[in-house]
Amino acid sequence: MAIADQQRHQMIERAVRPLPQEHADASVVRWESLAAELTGIIGERGFSSLYSRTLNQAAVRFAWLAPHPPMALSDAFRLLASRLTTRAPHARPVARRDIA
Repeated sequence: MAIADQQRHQMIERAVRPLPQEHADASVVRWESLAAELTGIIGERGFSSLYSRTLNQAAVRFAWLAPHPPMALSDAFRLLASRLTTRAPHARPVARRDIA
């Protein structure tokens, strides 16, 4: 059981590893891809809940990622890109791992 959990965590880590380019768009592209796949299964409200929960978890370490009021996913992703773009360069890769 522990090996299966470890393998699962390693697989997730590889899947969300930061992309080579240093653009906030890389994280947004990941979220848009997830939204495209998951909204058909759990709906837009379900995905919005998942996204909000992720921001809540990331905000523990990165207060600037605090959740926002409910909004359309496209607006939420634009806000994420804006927040990532305005952060200090050294904070971006770590925060991206937490939210991507």
